[in-house]
Amino acid sequence: MVSKKKKTKKNISKPVFGVSKNILLIISAVWIYIVTSAFLRGRLVEWDIFYLFDLQGSFNFLEFLRLLLSYLISVIFFAGTITGIHFIGDSILSLCKITFKSPEERALMATGLGTGILGLIIFAFALLGFLYPFVMYALWLAGSVFGFKKIRKAIKNFSFKELKPSAGEKITLALIFLVLLFGFIMSFTPEIFYDSLNYHLGVPNIYMQFGHYVELPYKFHSSFPLVSQMAFLFTLMVDSTASAKLLNLSFVIFTALAIYIFSRDRLSSPKTGLYAGAIYILIPNVMFRSWTATTDTLLTFLTFLSLWAAINFICNRNLYWLILSGLFAGLLAGTKLNGFFFFPGIAALIFTYCRSSIWKAVKYTAIWAGVSLLLFSPWMIRNTLETGNPFYPFFSEQLTSKHPYDIPLGRDTYEEAAERFRRFDRFKNLMHLGWNISIKGGREGPYDSHDYYMSGAVFLIFIPLLLLFKGDEKERKLINMLFLFSLFSFVLWGIQDDKVKYFSPAFPAFSLLSAVAVRRLSFSGGLGSILSKGTLIYHLIVNLLVMSFLAHYVYMPFSVVTGMISRDDFLSESRPMYPNPSYDVFEYAHRNLKKDDVKIMVSGEAKTYHLKLPHIAFSASPLDPLILYSNSKKTETGEDLYRLLKEREFTHIIFNAPEVFRTAGSGFFKIMEKRDILIIREFFKNHLNLLYTSRGVFLYEIVETSDSPVENPVLTVFVKYFSEEAQNALELAQSETDPKKKKKHAETAIEKSGRIIEADIGFARARYLKSHAYYILKEEEKALYYAKKAAEKSAEYEEFYMQVKNAFE
Repeated sequence: MVSKKKKTKKNISKPVFGVSKNILLIISAVWIYIVTSAFLRGRLVEWDIFYLFDLQGSFNFLEFLRLLLSYLISVIFFAGTITGIHFIGDSILSLCKITFKSPEERALMATGLGTGILGLIIFAFALLGFLYPFVMYALWLAGSVFGFKKIRKAIKNFSFKELKPSAGEKITLALIFLVLLFGFIMSFTPEIFYDSLNYHLGVPNIYMQFGHYVELPYKFHSSFPLVSQMAFLFTLMVDSTASAKLLNLSFVIFTALAIYIFSRDRLSSPKTGLYAGAIYILIPNVMFRSWTATTDTLLTFLTFLSLWAAINFICNRNLYWLILSGLFAGLLAGTKLNGFFFFPGIAALIFTYCRSSIWKAVKYTAIWAGVSLLLFSPWMIRNTLETGNPFYPFFSEQLTSKHPYDIPLGRDTYEEAAERFRRFDRFKNLMHLGWNISIKGGREGPYDSHDYYMSGAVFLIFIPLLLLFKGDEKERKLINMLFLFSLFSFVLWGIQDDKVKYFSPAFPAFSLLSAVAVRRLSFSGGLGSILSKGTLIYHLIVNLLVMSFLAHYVYMPFSVVTGMISRDDFLSESRPMYPNPSYDVFEYAHRNLKKDDVKIMVSGEAKTYHLKLPHIAFSASPLDPLILYSNSKKTETGEDLYRLLKEREFTHIIFNAPEVFRTAGSGFFKIMEKRDILIIREFFKNHLNLLYTSRGVFLYEIVETSDSPVENPVLTVFVKYFSEEAQNALELAQSETDPKKKKKHAETAIEKSGRIIEADIGFARARYLKSHAYYILKEEEKALYYAKKAAEKSAEYEEFYMQVKNAFE
């Protein structure tokens, strides 16, 4: 009885700053109200969730059973994959002289390490040309069989008996269950996320079609590290998209479990771990990422494991922990390049807390960095061999980069494509960035961002309150370590990009800090407990409701998963986050073309994951293969372009006109010149036969001599895009009262319409637009010249010509 009282007394949180507890509680309540009201202002939160069951289509029981069987098969293949991953990681850990604090800690470390090593193994197989289904099935079977005993033992070791949840914790557990159940259901929806279709799954899909690794100079994302993509490639070869998405979801679950075990073992607080895990899982950005096959969930898991191992090394000085932390760091950098922005935070911990002497601090930090770079080196070697730049496409100016396939770099196209990754002028944003990503994300405003780029308000509410109440002496060192890592992470992320998705590796640390604040506030008394837990649960529910609405709006998950909407119909329709799909044309190609006889150039469309024939595509950038080949040093005419494409063994072209128009601002029109127009015009006229078209997407066969001239959608979209750009600029110029801005808009209209005139297409309309712009600028001679040219080509502009002529007379 006495010991219980002592334990309770120890857990009571003490106020700081010499201020009474009640005053600090009032301050906390006011801050919570300010943040919560700002977060909810203008944001739709749909509390009636019955819209989720507003199903569309018609239910077919037999189709539903067929789908259920396919889902069960995917779960089996996913389970076997996790078993193999754990076996690989645990076998490596057996070589390390490490005493783990708990079996659960070892199991999580093994899973993270095994995933990264599997990615490297599959990459090696791709390079060697071993991407055969029977090889992948043999690997899956071996991992499943040999790893069964180990994974079974690891699962048995997981225990939550120490939690003893109260009413608040039971609600939190229920929320975790709901969001994971929803994520599980979402894993069986078709993949439609742009980045996944483009390169997270799109690049592995291309390797699968060719049966080996392929250089993709147009798809510059393929030059990024591919640990996660190679793990996805394995699941795609043994099963389907569902297995890849389940694997992605599992990394969210493993991260939440790692947060819980870390808190239980290191902070001696399982309830703090529960809150932190719930906070992490219910971050809007994390919920969205759990529905798609992306790199961010594995990146976050590996980053937290590297941080955890580094903290273990600091606490017991076992060098194997330092090496293990370095291994995780190398794997996280091999998952995504922006993982490097979280290196300094971990390195700072090692250096700061191992500074008994400068020599030791430098030595330990160097060992950690050396191990990290060693495991990252395969990606640097690959890029050096292909481009001459180990960090390609970054630093392309400082490190001269060659371009494969005799396609000139020209016009700094790769630099334009990589420009958005080089933003080091954001220091001024740091002071208000935390507020912006928490409050303004997901709605219109100065920080306009989709809901899935939003962090929610939990971090903003609780981390400042962490400073108001003292905790146990035991936890202070660990909290300081988490703070140091979080501070470095926030600053380095904030100055390179303000998208929440790039900050995800720091979410576990921020979640732990927030959960510690919740516990400290709840220990301050009855009112503090109600205030902290009530606020947390409320915001977790709001996050879930906001993202559930988004999921229904975009995916209609229950209609799709039950088969009431067929996957073909779902993937054929343009929808939010899935614009202008080429799926109908892909399916026609699957039905009518033979895999062994084709190599398709996909132009204007980056979302090619659902195309299961050998093909080459690009990322959303000016690097479209059709334009780059027309711009090749070997190409002067349409005949040259035909010969070059045949030399590269291309047999067909798919061109997505609506998508070209949508992405034109950053697409290939940025580098398209008059010579390209002339070459493409001749090529379309003489060497293409149209096989099929649907929703503005065209499938052509490349032939020596065309049966008949085909429609040229490239030129059509070119004229439409620049005409609308010029028209919009003219309208802005006409409505503008500021002379400088008026002139700027008119000059934009002149530049945009000039692109059409320069290309010798769209004569009348383009000359009318250019004349109108000069008319606004009161440049008489040029306005009359282009108005006259427009009238000569089309009678509809004769009245405008007379209007211009009379105005200047």
